[in-house]
Amino acid sequence: MEREKSTLAAASAAAISMVLGNYDLLAEIFLRLRLPTHLVRAAAVCRRWLQAASDPAFLRRFRDAHPPRLLGFYLTTFSTDQRFRAEFVPMLPQPPELAAVVCRGGFGLDSYVCRSTRVMDSRGCRVVVNLFRDGDFTYGVHSPLHRARGFVTFPRLPAMVDKKIYIFREILSRECGHGRLSYFWFELDYSREEEKVTARVYKLKDDAWSMQTSAGTQISRFLSSTLNVLSTFLVDDKIYMAITGYNILVLDLTSSTFSTIKYPERMAEGFDGEIMLARTDGSGVCLVHVDVNKIHFTFGFTAVVMAVRGTGCWSILFLCVNCALI
Repeated sequence: MEREKSTLAAASAAAISMVLGNYDLLAEIFLRLRLPTHLVRAAAVCRRWLQAASDPAFLRRFRDAHPPRLLGFYLTTFSTDQRFRAEFVPMLPQPPELAAVVCRGGFGLDSYVCRSTRVMDSRGCRVVVNLFRDGDFTYGVHSPLHRARGFVTFPRLPAMVDKKIYIFREILSRECGHGRLSYFWFELDYSREEEKVTARVYKLKDDAWSMQTSAGTQISRFLSSTLNVLSTFLVDDKIYMAITGYNILVLDLTSSTFSTIKYPERMAEGFDGEIMLARTDGSGVCLVHVDVNKIHFTFGFTAVVMAVRGTGCWSILFLCVNCALI
């Protein structure tokens, strides 16, 4: 009996060693770990596991299978003393590992002495912030998970031209591999007489802004647009803008040309309420439309989240109808 147990134990150990010693099988096991922290713990077991967990091809698969978790979002409010304030709101509940990250991180922006604080862009736990202090605007990057970096300011931005109506003057970011980001200064001005918009895009390179592209196009119904929220963001090589009542305006940085995406048919007659554009996990565009109505002393709202990809067809991702707000 003891000999049989010993034989079974040896066979079991050999089978386990065969599996855990095989890089391909080990990678498939690691791929099923839920969080990067679990992968780090596995990599600390031995050199073989470290080599398997740090393989660049495996890390790309792991990132695709486990996209970055949303830790929270910044909510901008306007106070009674006429100051803009950006407050971080954590997403709840979170796994214990991520909850600890939120607690240790420096996501709050109240430590910066300024009259106004606005979040312009956020990607890879690097937050582009616009501070208004001493009568001027300061633009920089706040890193919640790396407090020692402090507030890293951008080089002086291209000057504004008088007599121009600026719709956007924003700093946008884009991933460029290995956790690095590229930063772009995007400005869009509008000519009321010509009903034309002109875009200029500068790229940050070697601590200076250099012109990357510029383009212009005719635009209608800008001033009569019913959109209460103007939004702009960068996905791949395209900048998406919600500035008209009919279409989303798209600037292609590669070809320096404009194109449009029609809003969903259900919204063709105009917007009631608030909308906001956002980027999806891939290369698509997400549109959030919230319509609030007051009925019998209660507030009800309809929330619609839709996405459009390369086909140009909108699809509903989320719909919440006639929810009561007390």
